[in-house]
Amino acid sequence: MSQSATLYRISEDDFLQLKNLEDRRNPNIIAKSDANFQGSFCGGIEFVLSKGRDKTIVELINQIFAPGKGLGQEEFDSLPIEGKFDLIESGNYIPYHDHIVITNINNFLVNISENTVHENYNSKELNEKNIYPCIWHDDESPDKAYNKRHIIEDVLQLKNIFQEAYNEKDYILVYTG
Repeated sequence: MSQSATLYRISEDDFLQLKNLEDRRNPNIIAKSDANFQGSFCGGIEFVLSKGRDKTIVELINQIFAPGKGLGQEEFDSLPIEGKFDLIESGNYIPYHDHIVITNINNFLVNISENTVHENYNSKELNEKNIYPCIWHDDESPDKAYNKRHIIEDVLQLKNIFQEAYNEKDYILVYTG
């Protein structure tokens, strides 16, 4: 089983409701949309989007799946590493993107084309650099993952959820594991 990340787009009202909950494990909130990235998020997408970019853009790209903000952040920052894992597992720490970060990410993604992914994808390079999951290949069959087609589909999905969140002034919650 590979790692995955799921981004949930929620309204500002739902975000404020979630923020005020003491126990966030079972919120009564319905996402407006979501996007799931199976196996490609922590390596392939970040690597392909970061290729040839300056440090500032690479830091922005790295935030996509590892937001700098989280509900429960104050408690999280003061905990030892074991406590951080416990808080994440409890469901009370929820990484998220606010309007400012969504705007910045969207402004970057809007300029990413399929051609950019075509130019930056190199299965041999991804595997040589140990980019998770290190099983990249060039077989573009519809039933195969970890290839250029997989990355392109995921980048288009990523662009879509950030564009929707930007347009509707939503928040994005990020769950990885």
